[in-house]
Parts: sequence; C-alpha cells; structure tokens
Amino acid sequence: MRHRCYLLPKPKKGKGIKWERIPQPADLVAEVSDIVKERPELGYTGVPEFYRAAVREKIERVRALKESPVEVAAR
Repeated sequence: MRHRCYLLPKPKKGKGIKWERIPQPADLVAEVSDIVKERPELGYTGVPEFYRAAVREKIERVRALKESPVEVAAR
C-alpha cells in the first residue's frame, strides 16, 4: 500500500505553485509519522513538512557536491 504525499512544488507561469503527488511506501510514511509524533522538539508538524525539509537538505548536499570538483584516482 502506498501513501500519497504532496511534496514537490511545480511552478506554473503566473499561477503560483502547483503541488505534485509523489507516492511513498506506507512503511516509510509510518516511520516518519512516528518520528514526528515522538520527537516534537524537532519542530515538524506533519509528514509533508518532514519530507520538504529532507528534500531541501538533499538538494543542498547535491549542490555542494556539484560546486566542489570530484577527484578521480589515476589508474
């Protein structure tokens, strides 16, 4: 069973933000939901907010990798 989570905004010209549906495995949603409920000090109000924060962190890491060249060992 999959849970649908509105996660990624898809900008439309002159119309603001359209949210796209992204299917998530039920076990992942359950685990995130438990974290959100059990750890209020983290400040997440729900599963979608947790996902948005995780995606933003991942984007920052990817951008940081893109900005710093990766060295390949000589053979």
